[in-house]
Amino acid sequence: MGIFDKIKGVGGEMANLKNAGVDKIKGTLKDFEESLPIITKAGFQLAELNVGVGIPPTIIACFTIKEVSAEVLQEAQAEIESKKIGKLVLGSLIGATKMKEKLELKNIVMKGIEVEVGLLPKVTLVYS
Repeated sequence: MGIFDKIKGVGGEMANLKNAGVDKIKGTLKDFEESLPIITKAGFQLAELNVGVGIPPTIIACFTIKEVSAEVLQEAQAEIESKKIGKLVLGSLIGATKMKEKLELKNIVMKGIEVEVGLLPKVTLVYS
């Protein structure tokens, strides 16, 4: 097997990975989009959505927070139970909100929360 055959083989493998990544991100985005009304009901308004098209693909959703009652929050959690990505995002947002309360920053205001959905989910509290 010559060097060009090896390069073609690697190129084919990369194309397969790319196609698998696109399929995965499409499914993740569909679940996220279907979950968005429930997440909004729970008091988290989508401000920005970033889609990283790479290997692995990532989705970074940026939210602002609105106060809602504990009852409305529980209803949203029950409603989103069947959506894997939506449940992950909402759970991350609720956890981040609880973390915010523990940080007790006096002169810095939290303006939002970023949730990165990828191989390893990541939550970022955004202050200004």
